[in-house]
Amino acid sequence: MLDLLGLVVHLLSVLIAVIAVIATIFLVIGIDDLVLDIASLVYWNSRRSKRHSDLPPFTLKTLLEMPEKPVAMMVPAWQEAAVIDKMLLRAIEVLQYRNYRIYVGIYPNDLETMAVVKSVADAHPDTVTMVILDHPGPTTKSDNVNSIITYIFTDEQRLGQPYEIFVIDDAEDYLPPHELNVFNYFIPFRDVVQLPVFPMDAGWSEFTSGHYMDEFSQMHLKDMPVREWLTGVIPSAGVGTGFSRRSLFAGMRLNNGRVFSEETLTEDYELPLLLAASEEGSLFAGLSIEPEDDGSKFSSGAWSGSRVAVRSFFPRQFWTAVRQKTRWVIGITLQGWDHLGWQGTAYHRYMLARDRKALIGNIVAFLGYILVAMTLLVWYGQWLATGKQQFPGLVREGSWVWFVLIANLYVVIYRLLVRAICTYRIYGLVHAFLSAPRAVWGNLINFCATVRAIWIYLTHSREDRTRIPWDKTDHEFLE
Repeated sequence: MLDLLGLVVHLLSVLIAVIAVIATIFLVIGIDDLVLDIASLVYWNSRRSKRHSDLPPFTLKTLLEMPEKPVAMMVPAWQEAAVIDKMLLRAIEVLQYRNYRIYVGIYPNDLETMAVVKSVADAHPDTVTMVILDHPGPTTKSDNVNSIITYIFTDEQRLGQPYEIFVIDDAEDYLPPHELNVFNYFIPFRDVVQLPVFPMDAGWSEFTSGHYMDEFSQMHLKDMPVREWLTGVIPSAGVGTGFSRRSLFAGMRLNNGRVFSEETLTEDYELPLLLAASEEGSLFAGLSIEPEDDGSKFSSGAWSGSRVAVRSFFPRQFWTAVRQKTRWVIGITLQGWDHLGWQGTAYHRYMLARDRKALIGNIVAFLGYILVAMTLLVWYGQWLATGKQQFPGLVREGSWVWFVLIANLYVVIYRLLVRAICTYRIYGLVHAFLSAPRAVWGNLINFCATVRAIWIYLTHSREDRTRIPWDKTDHEFLE
């Protein structure tokens, strides 16, 4: 009995120390989120009307009447036979644009995808072009896109017309009808234009795919517009991104003749940030169409009207989501830190720090759950050793740790409320309520992905870290 009591006392002392460290880190992260939310309020209440004041006002009518610049759409593919024909045919049907061509990058050892794309290209030879890479896959998405770009530059000579806009989308994307019209309007006023990305609605019990809804709602309703306002640059989401021709050549100068770096798993994230150092402007096009008496107009209120946003299904299985987010953590936090350092203005470095805090935040959030479990274990051990059922007072009331824990309670409530509001704006009341329990499940996914990313990164040599292969997610597309 004495040994058990001693073990409980020892666990108690360790637990108190760990609680102090975790609680402090959690509060710092919460304050950081609060700072960005305050900036968001300032932006939406006082600066929103002045956003992009250098651009002429426009309506949907003028947007559709604007002369169409030639657009090259790039779709990298690896084992996408199940979805890519549906995606291409739907894009051809819904896009309110005519002066474009879709280039699909396919590996020579991916015969199923090749056959599916060939059938669409044969049926629509003026719209879809199949680009067969000169090496087997999978490599990386950046290698695939770079190969497509090389082919496009050659194809321009055949067509006798250079492309002015280059767009990246994925094989599972549901494209908005006015995607290319928006790029056509903003480019070349801006060199990189990003549309919002919102996951397709998940069932109420699908917590894995549902937590993406909550995260992207918060990111693309609130965080990205403020990031653009503060820094003048935003990272690409890898889909729904338009690049000017000038930005591609700038990328080639920065990446030794290749537009996108092939030493990262998130080349889409890195290129716009590299272009920021070269004073190439970017824009987050959070637009929606609203009816009015004389037609329709666009506004920057992303939650009103019909949103111009890319939609797609995200992973439904736990470990599929972990694999996908492992790729994001490696590319954005680890490889991004390696390649980009801490360049740029103070605002820019602050946003880089927010990107990279996932290395700590994703782990700390999950450790909080472990602390709860340990506290319950100590409570049970105390009951066995002493017969007392009183909950253990781990932290002395009035101590600094006690005040930090009280502050963290309010931080958690506040963060869940903000998350619910953003989810409500896109998906409605039911999903807003579900966003709280989904946050717990999402924290588990993020923890596993972060630990797996760090393990993969550390077990590769410095040279091998630039050759981590494309761990692609399996996709679905419903007609």
